[in-house]
This record gives sequence, structure tokens and C-alpha cells, in this order.
Amino acid sequence: MIDPTERWERGHEEKPDYAGLLTYAGMPYTQDADELAGFDVAIVGAPTDDLVSDRPGTRFGPRAIRAASCPPGPHLEAGVDAFAALRVLDFGDAPVIPADAGTSHAAIEATVGVDGLLKDCRVTTSSGDASLDAASCSLLTARARFTPARDDKGEPVESRFRSAVNWTIAD
Repeated sequence: MIDPTERWERGHEEKPDYAGLLTYAGMPYTQDADELAGFDVAIVGAPTDDLVSDRPGTRFGPRAIRAASCPPGPHLEAGVDAFAALRVLDFGDAPVIPADAGTSHAAIEATVGVDGLLKDCRVTTSSGDASLDAASCSLLTARARFTPARDDKGEPVESRFRSAVNWTIAD
């Protein structure tokens, strides 16, 4: 876990908004799914604009949103500070593959256990259909079998698995 304000909390003035690691609203940052426990909200960017050529598009959105995000504070009308009520972190960007719309639109990440079975499967990039997203993890968890990774002593250890899931809908 990286806290982008930590350096300034050690006797310095308040961190300027333009300095330090760029995260959503200055929230802590991680790419480790194991560190999500205890958080209520994970901000995930999806930097894709499908098969557009080299023109500016939504692929720049997550970076621009992080740059434009303000430090947390209460909503002006409601008076509620969501960042005070919820634990929020920036989980980086989903693994989008340029010019590969099928792969970019359905990606999963899971843990391969020491028994070779998937657990903790989660969709990192949506296919755009919640039922297909749910089926991606449930089918892989039920059917996929792996040879587990091994440590330097040859003992099985847990590892991370990432994959694209491509769905074809028949006419």
C-alpha cells in the first residue's frame, strides 16, 4: 500500500495538490488485490476507447480524472463527506490491451491455490454484461485446474492468475 501523503505528514507542510503520486483524490494506492480487505470502495480506471486510432479518447480518462480529482471534503449540497464515512483506495487501472477489444472487455484475476484450484476470482475489466462477468469467474472456478507454482524447495505455493475471457454470442 502506498500512501501518497505520507511524506508530507512527517513534519512538512500540507501536501500541495500538484505534488506527489497521482492517485484519485490523494487516496492510498495499491495494485495488490490482497490489500483490498477492509476497504469499502476501490477506484479502478478503464483506459480504453476500443479500436480508435491514435486520437485522444477515453483511454486518457482515468489519468485525467485522477489529475482533476480534489482532496476529499463534504458534498456542497448534502453536507456528507463520503471519504470520511467510507474507506477508499485507488486500485490503479484495469489491464486493458490496446486494439484488442475482446480481451480488454473481459478480464479476470484469481488466486491459484496450492491445490491447483482457483479462488478469490474477480472480474478486473467488465464484458459489459453482468451475467457474463459472473459466469466468467463461476465457470473458471468450477472447471479450471492448474499445476500450482512452486517455491525454491519445490513446495506448492499460491500464485496469481490473470486471463482474458472472450464470449461469443451466437445469432
